[in-house]
Amino acid sequence: MELSSQERQRCKEVFEKCDQFDSNDLLRDFMVIAPLKHFLRDVEAGTKAERIGRCIARLSEKKWNEQEVFISFVAELCKQYHEGDELHQLLHQL
Repeated sequence: MELSSQERQRCKEVFEKCDQFDSNDLLRDFMVIAPLKHFLRDVEAGTKAERIGRCIARLSEKKWNEQEVFISFVAELCKQYHEGDELHQLLHQL
């Protein structure tokens, strides 16, 4: 899945607001579901910014059973927030 530089920047801005990127442990806890769990090693990093960058770069390149992994990742991340939450809306718009 090819993301434009504008789309990548937008994802970075929205993901920066998500607690799941605060640590490798939090990201690991979130990514326990299939197909995401298969790509956890691809996204672990030392800082929040690095984790976000790796998720965007690496997951946007992956497919699992003919599905775009990045789309599944964003959809699952969106589910972590209540529909009335601003972050839910921002993720949904991605």
